[in-house]
Amino acid sequence: MVQLPEQTDEKSKAFKAGYKKISDITIERNKRVVEKIIKAKKEATPDLFKKEESEQEQLKGLGFKVFKLQKSNFPRVEYAPNPELSDVENIELLKKYIKDKEAQLVNAFNKDELITEILIKNGFKLNYTLTKQEEFKKNEILFATDGDKETLICLDVIIADETVVHFKTQTDKKLIVLERALDTTKKWNLKHAMGDKFNAF
Repeated sequence: MVQLPEQTDEKSKAFKAGYKKISDITIERNKRVVEKIIKAKKEATPDLFKKEESEQEQLKGLGFKVFKLQKSNFPRVEYAPNPELSDVENIELLKKYIKDKEAQLVNAFNKDELITEILIKNGFKLNYTLTKQEEFKKNEILFATDGDKETLICLDVIIADETVVHFKTQTDKKLIVLERALDTTKKWNLKHAMGDKFNAF
């Protein structure tokens, strides 16, 4: 569901109760539904949570996510050479600009927001789930799926040699990484081995 940030009437009970936008009411209603379902499960006779499935498994998928439109996590390129400087000076300024922008991406981003943006840009629906892949010891690799599409994704700032070696032979799944996490050799090796299944952002 998509809702514009429409204000509630200042004279309404909702506004006086702290719900400044209609979307605030929607969020609260959803929270109460989830709480009601959990309470009903716990009070059921026999207790539904005492069956073979764990409580965590039974509650899997119960809930909702709230997304807000905002600027991209990937900084826009707004560099322009200074006509009063030499080519050498402009090249040095460009290198500094790129370095600063890369640092901004790594240091200032919210991991969950960045993953969501990358997955949306790759055609995933918002109901995706993430599962950490324990077999990788040098990098945090997550398996993302929305039921239709799936990929492995890594937001580490350096991709280890051990991880590259793995994907040079295990090419059955797609892989998304940060481009700055790779040197030229690693990037070439992954692209050569995985082809279109490899994507560097």
